[in-house]
Amino acid sequence: MSMRTILFAAVATVALALGGCADEQMTGSSQPAATGQGGYLGSNPGANAPTAATNAPAAPGSGQGGYLGSNVGAGAGAPTRMTEADMMKNPAMWCRMSAMDMGRCSGRSSADHAYCMEKAGGDPVAYQRCRRTMDFIGWHN
Repeated sequence: MSMRTILFAAVATVALALGGCADEQMTGSSQPAATGQGGYLGSNPGANAPTAATNAPAAPGSGQGGYLGSNVGAGAGAPTRMTEADMMKNPAMWCRMSAMDMGRCSGRSSADHAYCMEKAGGDPVAYQRCRRTMDFIGWHN
């Protein structure tokens, strides 16, 4: 062993020995400091803890549910399914309903919509096929 190795080992040993003493000197006891990291809690831990939770009741209009009134949803009609003709009215609607990657489709929805409207000639099925092809090919930047 070299002199350097022996010196390093001696310094490390002294540092470790003094490390345990430093804790005793700082806290004034031989008990480890309460760090909140577990360990021995003493006898009867939680003796002074409150016995019941004191949660305030929910304020009105807090969004936590409750009574909605009588005959809720009576005026709502049956949900309708989106048709191909409805998708032709809005360029981004097709992306929301049919695209494989909505983010990629939305970026080019206006250009693809204009191109497919021109090629389809007003036929909803041809428009649907055109948009699907554009989505598969990925003409998108």
